[in-house]
Amino acid sequence: PTTSNATYSGLVGASLSGVGTMLGEIELTADFASSGITGEIKNANILNSSDIDDQALGGSIDLTGTIDAPNKTLAASGSGTLTAVGVVNGFGVKVNLDMDVDVDGTFRTSNGTDMDTITGTVDISGTASGPFGTSGGDFSGSGAEFYAQEQ
Repeated sequence: PTTSNATYSGLVGASLSGVGTMLGEIELTADFASSGITGEIKNANILNSSDIDDQALGGSIDLTGTIDAPNKTLAASGSGTLTAVGVVNGFGVKVNLDMDVDVDGTFRTSNGTDMDTITGTVDISGTASGPFGTSGGDFSGSGAEFYAQEQ
């Protein structure tokens, strides 16, 4: 496409050092006329954490970037805060996962003609913080993968 918009939805998974495994949804809207892309990572979950129980995370990460149509690629970045609940002395406390995200993807075709799928990588860096020193420290996740299909 060169003049229209397309929305892609899918999944992203990342192993975040010091935090656990993050699984979430990714939604991207490609504006082929302006060579721009916007989207978000949302409805994320944290699993296998040594400090935080498995749970759904609050918040989302907004993404914005560009499309390189001749090479069928995209690059986007964003930042935001996802929130979890940690436990200190038997009480639930809010834990913030402040993240910077870089997304690189390639438009692909499943039927030979349309760019109906995007696959790529997600690099994440950030800091976990909470009261009383819970779940604190820097974390990162390089080369995490995502897959999104046109809706």
